[in-house]
Amino acid sequence: MVEMIVKAVGENKLAQATLTLTDADIQVHLETSVVNLPLRYVNAMKKMLADDDTLPVSIYSIIESPDVNVSSLRIDKVASADDFVSHQAIWPNPLRLG
Repeated sequence: MVEMIVKAVGENKLAQATLTLTDADIQVHLETSVVNLPLRYVNAMKKMLADDDTLPVSIYSIIESPDVNVSSLRIDKVASADDFVSHQAIWPNPLRLG
C-alpha cells in the first residue's frame, strides 16, 4: 500500500490503496487527498474547493468498520505527501520482517 501511494505522489496523481480484512467487516484505506474526505466523496469536495485553489496533498488513513464509531468511518491525517514519501522507510513492510 505504501509503495503504491508513494508512486502516485511521484506521478502527481490522487490514489487510494485498500486492504480488506476478509474475516472481519473492516476496510483500511490509504489515500492521497487535499481534504480529509474519502475520494469517493469527490462531489462534496468540488463544492468545498474553488477551481483555482492550489492545496497541498496529504496522505490519510481511513478505517471503515461498524466497530469504529457510530458513522463506521474514521479518518486520520498520516502526513503531508512530501513527508510520507521522504519517510517511507519507516512504514512497516511485512516482506522485510524476519
